[in-house]
Amino acid sequence: MEFNKVMQFTAIVQARSNSKRLKNKMFANLDNHKILEWVLFRIKKSKLINKFIVATSKNNEKSLIKIARKSGYKIFAGEENDVLKRYYECAKKNKSKNIIRVCADNPLIDPVMIDGLISFFKNSKIDYAFNNMKIRNNLNADGFGAEIFTYEALKKANAISKSKNEREHVTGIFRKKKNLFHSKIYPSKYGINFPYLKFDINTETDLKKIRKFINNSKINMRTPAQKIIKTYLSNEIGNILKEMFPLNRSLTGDGNLATLKKLKKITSIKIKKIPSGTKVYDWKVPYEWFIKDAWIKDSKNNKIADFKKSNLNLVGYSTRFNGYISPKRLIKKLHYSEKLPNAIPYKTSYFKRDWGFCVEKKVFDFVKSSKKKFQVKIDSKFKKGNLVYGEILIKGKSKKEILISTYICHPSMANDNLSGVILTSYLAKFIKSIKNRYWSYRIVFLPETIGAISYCKINENKMKQIDLGLVVTNVGGKGDFSYKQSYESDHFINEIVNELFKELNLKSKKYPFDINGSDERQYSSQFFGINICSVFKDKYYEFKEYHTSKDNLKFVKPENIFETLKIYHKLIEKIENQVIYKSNNSKCEPMLSKYNLYPKLGGGILPKKKLSNIDITLWILFLSNGKRTLNQIAKFLDLNQNKILKLYKNFEKKNLVHRV
Repeated sequence: MEFNKVMQFTAIVQARSNSKRLKNKMFANLDNHKILEWVLFRIKKSKLINKFIVATSKNNEKSLIKIARKSGYKIFAGEENDVLKRYYECAKKNKSKNIIRVCADNPLIDPVMIDGLISFFKNSKIDYAFNNMKIRNNLNADGFGAEIFTYEALKKANAISKSKNEREHVTGIFRKKKNLFHSKIYPSKYGINFPYLKFDINTETDLKKIRKFINNSKINMRTPAQKIIKTYLSNEIGNILKEMFPLNRSLTGDGNLATLKKLKKITSIKIKKIPSGTKVYDWKVPYEWFIKDAWIKDSKNNKIADFKKSNLNLVGYSTRFNGYISPKRLIKKLHYSEKLPNAIPYKTSYFKRDWGFCVEKKVFDFVKSSKKKFQVKIDSKFKKGNLVYGEILIKGKSKKEILISTYICHPSMANDNLSGVILTSYLAKFIKSIKNRYWSYRIVFLPETIGAISYCKINENKMKQIDLGLVVTNVGGKGDFSYKQSYESDHFINEIVNELFKELNLKSKKYPFDINGSDERQYSSQFFGINICSVFKDKYYEFKEYHTSKDNLKFVKPENIFETLKIYHKLIEKIENQVIYKSNNSKCEPMLSKYNLYPKLGGGILPKKKLSNIDITLWILFLSNGKRTLNQIAKFLDLNQNKILKLYKNFEKKNLVHRV
């Protein structure tokens, strides 16, 4: 059967009312439109599809057919359970050359993603492609993509598929029989690559979730996928921000444990403990601090500072106090911000037993001008307890680990660092969603400085093996993006972060490594030497609200955290794509003639301007230190990456190198 050679694309939507898991779901309402109407309307917005068909069963589908015809679709009725046959006969009857397969339980199917898939398919000269299944190179959120295949591939699949599963699921054989069908995955797209999000409807729970989301958000039949994802996740992040912002986080205490328990709702975290008094290098894990209440009252019994209204009012780790105190003595215990007089600053006294309050400038001035005593109460206690932290270990093909760290010790400050804590939780979900991931990941949520030092001590051997990592902090502010390089400026992590911002065409500022900052100075210390990079949205020190009560939920927006999360998703994808080999002969070069890589007759080899095959072999083995990437070596030698990868595969067979 020969069709017109012009590239034609037919959308065939499989739909039936008698769904096993959720009957009549096609007719369920979403914002006053039936699910099937959403699907058909959104597909019609494609700019590259020529024909639109609904392929249903031969059962009584009058209501379904009515909606399809009203939406401008042709109708084909075929076998109910043999869906493959239904597709084949539909395509044959309609002389469809290339078929886009869409399931009618995807009300938010995206026409832009369909057109992207079609363009990719046109340029690839293949039998089958898809962007709707969670496989390593396709990390798109579920419910927006589709599949595409040629008529000839469909014809062959129909002829050779025998099992009930193959007949029912249509395209499984394309992925299974790689020797018969040339297939490709359409790579995930920036802003869509949220594989842990699901927007198709298979169950009553799915329907309720999507219906609630659409009803509570400004989502309609024309809303693009990127905006849908941003709205959905921003709503979720916003709720978490409100829930976790008031918690009194510190080095230790109830607030930290409560924070970790709430994070468990986002992703699975193991909560671990380090006992107070544990010696960790030159430090000791402090006693656990518990605070019930703290306030200052004036002579008229008015509270001028109240821990329950703002936990920043109390200096962190303040000791117990209850009594009356003169204004002269009290002002020595008060702290205010000269830069932001209307804000409450953040102060701590972790390793010196003392107490104090942080207040706005007007409160300080009021105390200073007062003549009468003030009543002060701090109901706190210290006990030998634990420093708690969260840990997630995610295994990959390689035992080599990537470190991701964030700190949980700052109370009621949104950018520094509740934003980083929330983003890291979602980043862990993303990494877990990567099928066949290459690297292993060690993700930790701990108090800054003492937490990182303690973790390094009790995991010394494992941490020593780590080469690179990320410290996630200050990712939700209003300002521009920026990034801080690792201590070795030529390390590949700096290169790929720089490339990423260029690829995304995002305005950003680059900061060189500096000893001032966060836990990178612990992880990058001489013994561990881990190259740590950070991406920010309003970097610490750089915004005026830093370490004050103005770093609040007005300053940080969930949409900003979402935008930074998109960058971190893409950064992890780039890290996953790095190929690194290490020579098995680090003590001098191997005897290459044994492996037929060097002439057995010597004396006549002279270096030339153009690299010979022997030169390339020697250089690759010399540069393969287990840290340089294939991309870095290719750039250094000015050679194609594929050529070097081919050589690596050959060296690997000869046991000269191994992939780290």
